[in-house]
Amino acid sequence: MMAQTTREEEQRLAVRAYGVLATALGEALTEARQALGPHQQHLPADTLTQLDDLIAEFQRKRIRIALFGEVKAGKSTLINAIAGTALSPMAFDPLTSIPVRITWGSATAWHVADRRLESIDEFERLMRHGEIAAAEVVVETALDILQLGGQVDLLDTPGVGSDEHFDAVTDEALRALDAVILVVRYPALFTQVTRRLIQRLDADISKLFVVWNLDAASNELAPAERNRQAASLKAHVTGAHELHLVDARAALRGAMDPAVRTASGMTAFIDAISRFVSSSGREVSALREAAKRSQQWLKATQVPLGERQAKVEEALAAAQARLDAVSAAAKKESDLVGTRQAELETSLAAIRQQAGAAAQQRATALRAALHSARRNWIRRGELRGLENAVRKAVRAYADDVVKAVRGVRNALMSQGTALGAQPSMPTWVRTEPAVGRLTTEDRNVRAGSGSLRILRRALWRNWYLPGLHGLETESIDRDLASQSAWGDTAVEATLAAVRQVRDAQLAAISARAATDAERIKEETGFAVLASEAHALREDVPAIVAQIGAIEGLSREAWQLAERS
Repeated sequence: MMAQTTREEEQRLAVRAYGVLATALGEALTEARQALGPHQQHLPADTLTQLDDLIAEFQRKRIRIALFGEVKAGKSTLINAIAGTALSPMAFDPLTSIPVRITWGSATAWHVADRRLESIDEFERLMRHGEIAAAEVVVETALDILQLGGQVDLLDTPGVGSDEHFDAVTDEALRALDAVILVVRYPALFTQVTRRLIQRLDADISKLFVVWNLDAASNELAPAERNRQAASLKAHVTGAHELHLVDARAALRGAMDPAVRTASGMTAFIDAISRFVSSSGREVSALREAAKRSQQWLKATQVPLGERQAKVEEALAAAQARLDAVSAAAKKESDLVGTRQAELETSLAAIRQQAGAAAQQRATALRAALHSARRNWIRRGELRGLENAVRKAVRAYADDVVKAVRGVRNALMSQGTALGAQPSMPTWVRTEPAVGRLTTEDRNVRAGSGSLRILRRALWRNWYLPGLHGLETESIDRDLASQSAWGDTAVEATLAAVRQVRDAQLAAISARAATDAERIKEETGFAVLASEAHALREDVPAIVAQIGAIEGLSREAWQLAERS
């Protein structure tokens, strides 16, 4: 008995090992096919056709097992109990209005058309709101039984006998099945609908599992009555077909407790399914041969793809070098424009600084002339001579300002035109610092009468000559401020004109570079090269990785065949 148990365990492990290998090989072939697809014209002839045929062969070997039964028979509960977690909705009947196909995947996810859902709650919300427009919902999950025999799909179908739509879906699904799990419940164990369904399945399906879902009503039966009902049901399940009594709800609630699952009948039922999908030594050899062939095909793609990648990278690098040269030339030209702009701004700042310094010198010279005229007045007390001297000094000062402004204007214009600009200069209107009445008549009389006149004029000069004092301390400063404002405006006008020219030059440089770049891209087919290079950079390593994976799978298949 112990030896028999050990052999059964070894068989179970071998079946699982084959399933894992077959699933992994199917995934590796699919990924390699996806990576090779964009590069078909550079591959050895028939490479993709051979891979497609091999993948199709794996698809043909996919074992499809569907759950059928009347509405509310407990199909969804049973399939969730098999998985040990909620994969198919079981809240109420409208949730199973379309088939739910459960297949192998490394992580659990629900796929509805092009949407990927991460939880059963999201799936149920979609179904309740009628937002599912798909022929079926695919659930991927890492369930061991889905790898046994290579690839196993479990299909949770709509309840039969509910309406024409549900029955039509069931008929469509029946045409591509390897086995059926018919779920019944007490007291409707063998209704007219169930009888017709068994007759139809018996004609088309090589393996039928009838599962009596032991719900609360079944548990109220006395053991003798349950046995009698089971015997009556079994009488209708003949040949290779099997009957299993399973408490699906208990198995789901105790998903983590092996004893509960065994007591519920779930362990025995899963073992029966595992035996049905188990693979023979012949299939292990076929798997090893498939790995060997696909490995050879994929290795044969490495040289042409490597050569193509080198050619594409070389052409792309040459095109990129031309684009970089255009970009570098444009940058150099733009930098030159920027350098000229910076030099201009430096020159304008110098002109502005020099003009300000010259204005201060003229003001200083005017104040010196006024001081000299005042000293003569102090000595002689002649007001008329003072007035003439002040007018002469102010007039000469104003003439010098006009000359200086003209010189600054010419210098700024010269700087602007040198860079292709035509600055619009502000107008300078000749003005003289305001000279009010130098003194009043009474103060003039007092300045020229009495004793110590010279000393009094020297000590009280500002009181005797308030107009001259205002000219020195206020009018000259106002004139300097006016000159400074004009200079600032003139410099800003020059800068604005030059910046406008600069911006136009930079825009022209950029547009010319863009035109040259587009021409180069068109000549070299740059976009196509870049796209192909990107694809090759991703796909070639992916193919190499799949070759390595298939080599490992081939070794494991060899070891599995040796143990079989």
